[in-house]
Amino acid sequence: MNQIKVSVLVPVYGVAKYIERCARSLFEQTMTYGIEYIFIDDSTPDNSIEILLNTLAKYPERKNQVKIVRHETNLGLAEARVTALNVSHGEYVIHCDSDDWVAPEMYELMYQKAYETGADIVGCDYTKAYGKSHIVQTEKFTLPHKHIITEILKGRKIGGYLWNRLIRRDFYLKHKFRADKGITLFEDMAVTIPMHLVTDKIAYVNKPLYFHRLEDKTSMSGKLNEKSIKSSVTVLQKLAMLSLSPVDRKSLYSNLKYQLFTRLNTFHSYNPQEWRHYELPFIRQSGLKLSTYEKASKWLIEHRMPKIQHGLMLINKLASKSAITNLKILLKKLHPGNR
Repeated sequence: MNQIKVSVLVPVYGVAKYIERCARSLFEQTMTYGIEYIFIDDSTPDNSIEILLNTLAKYPERKNQVKIVRHETNLGLAEARVTALNVSHGEYVIHCDSDDWVAPEMYELMYQKAYETGADIVGCDYTKAYGKSHIVQTEKFTLPHKHIITEILKGRKIGGYLWNRLIRRDFYLKHKFRADKGITLFEDMAVTIPMHLVTDKIAYVNKPLYFHRLEDKTSMSGKLNEKSIKSSVTVLQKLAMLSLSPVDRKSLYSNLKYQLFTRLNTFHSYNPQEWRHYELPFIRQSGLKLSTYEKASKWLIEHRMPKIQHGLMLINKLASKSAITNLKILLKKLHPGNR
């Protein structure tokens, strides 16, 4: 008989500065039995695993509860989570980022709530940790089911994170929830929104049990760059194919618009040809209303301006409704050969 109640899934990559604190918080859980910890070494380039093993040595009672699986090459957070899920045995699973940490009672309280309610998903509050400054984030898991996805997409009353959701493992596997390989931004939302679409069996522990470190977030999450912005667009485009309500679809398109134009302004790594080919058609078919600034930005791409960053910087100085007309005149002066 499977005696594991909770599997904690922890990807590890480039977290030498933080892995000890994370591991200590896991090994000091009040849940002493029926729990397993699965660490995925995603071919980390530093000594994160050595630090993890040294930390584990201080908790000999946890040794038989820990499994470490290594990827021979770096596959990214989304794939590391899939590997961890596939080798887990718990009735419920929960993810934990290896540069964050958790309250001692987190998994015991969340499993108790799951046992009492039979929920597919149990959520909790969390704390945003900016160095010594901590801000508690209350998550409205008690909202009516039809409102939860709307709020996740808006990013207001409830987040789309995996690390503060305890999820029934057979429910997770049955529906094959996962983010695509290579996704580096919105990988959580790629899983949580489809989950909430197919179940209303949701429970809530109204305590901030997870500590999400936000300063210098450069390890598993990475910084905003061309690849991560492209990932967010890919996720949002796939979510747009789901059976969303008109309100949810509007929220999703607004989120997508923000991501597209964030990418449009990523000067150092922006690829105009790719944007025209893949993203511009989606903007058109979505029926999004664009601001003057966004219209001018889109115009630059459509008209193949050779030095896009110069034009976008120029747009920042244009505020009137005639910005596009003014832009055409200025561009003609700057680039006489550009149409």
